[in-house]
Amino acid sequence: MMVRILEFRERLRKLYSKTDRYLLAVGKFLVALVGQLEIFYLLAPEQSGIGLLLVQIGLALVCAWFPAGLLTFVYGGTILYTLYGLNVEAFLGAALLIFVLILVLWTVHPGHTWLIALAFLLGLWKVPQPLILLAAVWYTPFVLLPMAAGMVLCGYVHYVATNLYLYQESTFSLKLLLQILEGGLGNIQVYIGILGVALTFLVVYLLRKKEFHHSRLISVFTGGMAYLLIQLMQQLVREGRGLVLGTELWTTIGSTIVVLLFVIFGYAGDYTRVEYAQFEDDDYYYYVKAVPKISIPEADTKVKTFSSVQQTTEEIPEVIVTDAEGQEGRKQS
Repeated sequence: MMVRILEFRERLRKLYSKTDRYLLAVGKFLVALVGQLEIFYLLAPEQSGIGLLLVQIGLALVCAWFPAGLLTFVYGGTILYTLYGLNVEAFLGAALLIFVLILVLWTVHPGHTWLIALAFLLGLWKVPQPLILLAAVWYTPFVLLPMAAGMVLCGYVHYVATNLYLYQESTFSLKLLLQILEGGLGNIQVYIGILGVALTFLVVYLLRKKEFHHSRLISVFTGGMAYLLIQLMQQLVREGRGLVLGTELWTTIGSTIVVLLFVIFGYAGDYTRVEYAQFEDDDYYYYVKAVPKISIPEADTKVKTFSSVQQTTEEIPEVIVTDAEGQEGRKQS
């Protein structure tokens, strides 16, 4: 059974290696399109039509074949476009927030800006668990910066979408701008959520850096349980009661299972053949733990084809025979 699972894993990995470019393109297309639809649904549900949908599909197609960082700019542009026709103060607040977030990220830790878009989208759906676990398994704690930026932007958009009917003044008001910024950025629950994400990330990251066997699998499982525990504590502090997780329980369990499958198919070491090596140079001593990858070679099947037996004719030598009268004749031997 285990051999069949490993063979299936190898087939999937080979299939992915051949089609990864197209799979990533499809993934970016879906993230771009769904994100735009969600933003319009929240901020401008009355805006619809085939023309707008075609524009959204066109932008999603552009995102599909360009670097993933473009997703963040498409999301930002969509937010600004929807807010521009609704409220000037909300538009200016969003523009200032997006500019500051991108500027800070490019200054402190350039790269992984696409995580802003993913954290924003999953924040709208209130299912950040898969992104936390996957990022902690494959990246360093620096990626917490774009993830936190996405959550802050999500909090701002959610606040504006909830309270936009209160801000219907036609003329610009600095006081209203400050009020929107304070409401959009002053939600303490957003920062408590960021703290919970950071703690879960660090639990997974620190465990998977340890040297014990199957550290990645154990770190993902422990991270899922840690996230549930953190949510229980936050709920207890916020509402004075616990043990009422609802959908968060099932989304966390599902996210943990999905990430575990990703780890199994993406990284599998044979811990029965671990080797340790030690060497040094002029400055350092090096201690290396080598874990062989589990690989099952495909069966080398050779098919032999048998043709019909070919009839061969041999030349029969001739013998010259001389009779009594001296005449020669030919006789086959």
